[in-house]
Amino acid sequence: MCEADFVDEESNMLECEVCELHYCHACLKLSDHEYDFLSKREDMHWFCARCEGGTLLSIKTDREIAERCTDYFKVLEDKIKNMESDIGSKVDMQQFIQLEETVDTKVDKVQFDQLEERVSKMERSFGTGHQHCKR
Repeated sequence: MCEADFVDEESNMLECEVCELHYCHACLKLSDHEYDFLSKREDMHWFCARCEGGTLLSIKTDREIAERCTDYFKVLEDKIKNMESDIGSKVDMQQFIQLEETVDTKVDKVQFDQLEERVSKMERSFGTGHQHCKR
């Protein structure tokens, strides 16, 4: 390359979008028409020969990763929908509420507290009266 300096828009140089080095159109063997086409289009991207291969590989890899992620999330979405469907078919909220109300009416809080106290007393007496074997 000629190593000419980029001074202004009239320098007829292209800047690599990766390394940001400037290359004159003559060294790149571009006609004036080709240079004008590349330099005036904002939707065009230009990479020098040194950066082009790695850039294209990165673009391809990014696209493959995006496709795999899309496929993976589709599988997850399907699994979640199936789980929601399974849960919805197994749980009838109305029946659950009725069952809960039935349990509440059948369990007497006083009886429950008395039973809990008896269990606590048994645990305390077992803990103090129980002798461990020493070897």
